[in-house]
Amino acid sequence: MPATNKKIRRVVVGNNKDGLSQVIFDSDMPNVHRRPSSPGTFFNEIWTSDLIPAAILSSEDTSPANGNLRHSPPEKGVHWRLVQSSGRRVVLSDADARSSHAAMNKGGVSQLKEGGRHWNMHRTPTVDYGFCLKGERHLVLDQDDVLITKGTIVVQLGNWHAWDNRSNVAVDMAYVMMGGEFAS
Repeated sequence: MPATNKKIRRVVVGNNKDGLSQVIFDSDMPNVHRRPSSPGTFFNEIWTSDLIPAAILSSEDTSPANGNLRHSPPEKGVHWRLVQSSGRRVVLSDADARSSHAAMNKGGVSQLKEGGRHWNMHRTPTVDYGFCLKGERHLVLDQDDVLITKGTIVVQLGNWHAWDNRSNVAVDMAYVMMGGEFAS
């Protein structure tokens, strides 16, 4: 299990006051969080916009989300992250799962499913685009599991789910999460 995540270079480009393109940030990922329940899992927070459409003329680094790990994007915004997971499978008790979920759910929009098939069965009012860059994970649903392998794209529409690495191989997945509303 890695003690630290693999360093990732993040380059952010935009426009200066004269409308000319320029590099705004070029450094290692500035905002990396170790997942509370899984010491070998790191959330690399790439960029967050509080509102869509986003203010693209701003050069303010919106990725930190006030320096805290935030499981979900802003309610009307978008969040892009890269999750690096070790090959170590994690299983938590119900109490530890609730504690882990609470630590990651500072915004309060993610819901943990009591009695779900997996200890981390949850949902968010978001449209999520996931892309498996390396390794494989099982997407655990209410009644089925779907094996997600390198090159697979997943679109989630606010569904109950959990992610489970059963391969003992490290996994990298990128996610773009857009705030939404559950249909009534």
